[in-house]
Amino acid sequence: MRRPARSPLTIPLACACVCALALCGCPKKEEQSAEDAEALLARAKGALAEREKKLRSYHLEGTVAEAGQRADFTFDYRAPNRMKGTVRVEDKSERTYSFDGDRLFVLAPEEKTLVQSELPKDSQQSAVMLTQLFGQFAPEGYRAPVLELAHADARKVSRPEAPEAVEISSATKDESGDTITVTYVYRWPSMDLLEKRLTENGNSMTLHVDEELCDERLKLCVPKKLTQKYGTQPGAVTTLSRIDFNVSLPNDAFTLPLPEGYTLKRQTQPQP
Repeated sequence: MRRPARSPLTIPLACACVCALALCGCPKKEEQSAEDAEALLARAKGALAEREKKLRSYHLEGTVAEAGQRADFTFDYRAPNRMKGTVRVEDKSERTYSFDGDRLFVLAPEEKTLVQSELPKDSQQSAVMLTQLFGQFAPEGYRAPVLELAHADARKVSRPEAPEAVEISSATKDESGDTITVTYVYRWPSMDLLEKRLTENGNSMTLHVDEELCDERLKLCVPKKLTQKYGTQPGAVTTLSRIDFNVSLPNDAFTLPLPEGYTLKRQTQPQP
C-alpha cells in the first residue's frame, strides 16, 4: 500500500433430520452462512442509512498531527451536499473550500484569490471529486463508508469496546490490478465506527477510534480521537476539540463572497 503524500450474523439452526443430508433437504451449513451474511449486510446498509438521516448537519473543529507537523481545521456539513472546510497549517498557510450544492469555492488568503468552479456534469465523477476534497475535513465515522457495499461481505464480531459489532469488507482492484481490501468495524446496531483497515500486497493501514462523543438523544457515538498506523509505524492523529450536532447552517453559509482586495477567478472545472 502506498502511503498518501498528504491528504455472519450466523445463527446455526439445528436440523433434526433422521435421513441423510442429501435426502432430507436440510440446507447445507455453507448455504445458511451465505444467506445469513447477506441478510446481515442488508440490515447494516439500512442501519447506516438511518444513521445518516440523524446527522443532518454538524460543525467540527480539530487538529491533525503527523510527523511533527500540525494542521488545525474547521468543517461544516449540511445535508444534502453542502460542505465547507478551512485548514490552517501551523499558522503559515490557510485554505477554505466550500461547496454550495452547485459551485465549488477555494479561498486563498495568501494569494488573495477566490476561485469559483463548476463540477463535472457526471454525477459520479463529481461525487468522487467532492469525497477526495472534503474527506480531509470529515473524519471517518461522520460520513458514509468509502467501499462498494453492493459487493461487500458482512459478519458479526465481538470487541472489548463493543461486545456486539459488525465487520464489513470489500475488495477492489487499483490501477495496477492489485487487490485492495477495505474493512470497516462498527458497533451494532448503532453503526458507530470502531476501526477501518486497508490491506494491499501485504501492507496495511489501520484507523482506530480511541475516543468517542456519544449523544443519548440521537442514540449514536462519533469519533473524538482517531489514530492511524501504517503497519506498525504511526501515522496521523486526528483530535476533535468541538463537535456540534444538527446546527443551523443557512444556504448562504456555503456560498463564499469575494472579500475586498481579492481577485475572483472562474474555472469550468476544479483544477488539481
